[in-house]
Amino acid sequence: MPAVRVLGAVGGIVLAILLLGCSSPSAGHPSHSASQTASATATGRTSAQPTCALVPASLVNTTLGSDVGAPAQTLNGSVTVCEYNGAKAGHVIVRFQTGEDAASFATGRKGFDSNGEPTKTVTGFADEAYSSTLGTGDRAVVTLVARAGPVEILVTSSAGLDAEEALEKQLFAKL
Repeated sequence: MPAVRVLGAVGGIVLAILLLGCSSPSAGHPSHSASQTASATATGRTSAQPTCALVPASLVNTTLGSDVGAPAQTLNGSVTVCEYNGAKAGHVIVRFQTGEDAASFATGRKGFDSNGEPTKTVTGFADEAYSSTLGTGDRAVVTLVARAGPVEILVTSSAGLDAEEALEKQLFAKL
């Protein structure tokens, strides 16, 4: 299936960019252990470092209309990456990053733009959000990145922007 190969290749590129950009903690990105380290949210609540347990395959499949299996989780400081694979859906990535603010969010967006993944502002969602679409039609791969308080969530899939926003809304509600 050519669309699955394109999605897999693009997903691999996006994942490499995401993991390389987070290979070591930096100012504004405090290190968190793999255990549930508490961090303050914008509302004054404390929440644990998100894990893939917040995003079971059943939630991804229901919301994105996919057929993925259980995620592979990668923890890297303040970043948690959940990778899903499916026959129909191809590759789905859900990424959490804690310790984010407006400046670090803008830096991440510039990284997309400078890597040939042009972004568009998504208005009315979270504190701020943007999307990037690679390809067209049934080969389009959409990435939605949103920040609410100190938590950023990124979803990359072939499901489309509306479905990804619906998934991210559910995830932000769980934090």
